[in-house]
Amino acid sequence: MKVQLLKSIPIILIVLVLVIAGPALLPSIQDSLREDDATIATIGNPAAFQASYENWKKDRVRRGNEDELVLPLHYSKGLSAKFTTARGIAKLNLESGVFTATITGLPDSSNYDVWLVDNRPGAEASVKPGASDRMIRLGALQGSGDSRRLVMSLNSDKMREFEVDLVVITPGTQRPGQADLLVGSPTLFQRLFFHEHTKGSLEGLVPEETVQENAPAFASLVPAPAVAHASTRTDAMKRLIAKGEDLFFN
Repeated sequence: MKVQLLKSIPIILIVLVLVIAGPALLPSIQDSLREDDATIATIGNPAAFQASYENWKKDRVRRGNEDELVLPLHYSKGLSAKFTTARGIAKLNLESGVFTATITGLPDSSNYDVWLVDNRPGAEASVKPGASDRMIRLGALQGSGDSRRLVMSLNSDKMREFEVDLVVITPGTQRPGQADLLVGSPTLFQRLFFHEHTKGSLEGLVPEETVQENAPAFASLVPAPAVAHASTRTDAMKRLIAKGEDLFFN
């Protein structure tokens, strides 16, 4: 439970930023709430968030890359060991399992490895990679100078019950959590989209073991959003946005 909340904190804050510019709150929602209910958003608007997500989803479908998870890789103030202007992009084809990472701007003074991290429960569980997390080294970036690249196919047996919470670029042979340089993570919109893609609509109760026949073979690698286990998306979004408000203002 603790690790699920910790994994959701960055997403919660993103939700708040997305919706705080919307109307204060729908009157029909506001009238039905008690003043002492800490799970209720008083500034963020779940309807505004939902509209933003639907527009994002339509654009993604229009571009025709529904089975591809694309993650920008960059310096993270909270996770990177030191500042760097290097950046890149990781792409995972959830149908074929082909993973591609392309990085520019890394110095030639070291080799660099690509890792996948699944944040797991533990005594010191957090978003930052730690001893309790599952980590898979994909390999070393190839090339030199301004551009480096890694292309490989994931092993489905090795990835069983694994969720990609982070893609991490590290120097040399160091493991994630020691000297991380670049980090990328699935956004809330991506998590919602691929969970819908594999588990059906989030609007009703959908058992975790229920997977559509046409689901991409590696779609389970995308972590489910916190709202995926709620009875309805609307109620879950209200609670998620309310939690974001509490974290943001308190």
